[in-house]
Amino acid sequence: MEKQQFEFIGKKFDIKNIGKVTGREIYSCDVNIPGQLCAVVLRSPYSHAEIKKIDYTEAERMGAICIGPSEQLPHPLNHLH
Repeated sequence: MEKQQFEFIGKKFDIKNIGKVTGREIYSCDVNIPGQLCAVVLRSPYSHAEIKKIDYTEAERMGAICIGPSEQLPHPLNHLH
């Protein structure tokens, strides 16, 4: 059998992003800080619907910190309106 010439097989080459390739890279979503809060956005299943009421009872029972529609934020964020 003839020895074939391969471009990569049997040769060493530099892998620049070895962490990404092996799954060992650490991303911001992998970091947990004591007291850290996570945000969840509840979207309406109806486009352009007016929110009249949101029942936070179950979420608060689990220890969630609930913030209602963007109008209730202390510093309104234009992209949420």
